[in-house]
Amino acid sequence: MNMSKARLRTQMKAIRADLSPDAREEASRAIQGCILADATFAAAERWFVYVSFRDEVATRALIDELLARGKRLCVPRTGGGRQMQAVEFPGWSAMQTDPFGFLAPPAAAPAAQELDICLCPGLAFTTSGDRLGYGMGHYDRFLERWPRLTTVGLSFSRQLVEQLPRESTDRRMDWIVTEKGLFRCGSF
Repeated sequence: MNMSKARLRTQMKAIRADLSPDAREEASRAIQGCILADATFAAAERWFVYVSFRDEVATRALIDELLARGKRLCVPRTGGGRQMQAVEFPGWSAMQTDPFGFLAPPAAAPAAQELDICLCPGLAFTTSGDRLGYGMGHYDRFLERWPRLTTVGLSFSRQLVEQLPRESTDRRMDWIVTEKGLFRCGSF
């Protein structure tokens, strides 16, 4: 792949942004349905779920449903440094806007002790599990500290590409979920 990551990020942001709000909502509901209907994920008790931002696959309804099903839920908090933490979800009313513009739990929320599943955002994914993030490395550094965590990339099908530039620090996803279904990486 000759395209730089920066150029590819710009291209993939435009592709994702081109999805209409109604189509994005419908696809996000389908993605949520795939996750909630799968027995592998139904057994997981401790979840790390990103809080969707702008035109990402929406996670608010999924967070609410996981909580309704009695799952333990953590969400990201990124402090002043470059380390992202998994922090127990304090409820929507306690969430605050962080310096990057994301909704995040307050600093007093307790950090996660154990996790089973990590739902990851991204700009592009491959069927072998490669992920193109936003360029800050938050998820790669986070996942390095959680080597046994099952990783799941949430993606609109238009974000799937044949290949991505890959670095040694990049962590592959175990699963990719699109509006077209749930796929174990390498088994598309």
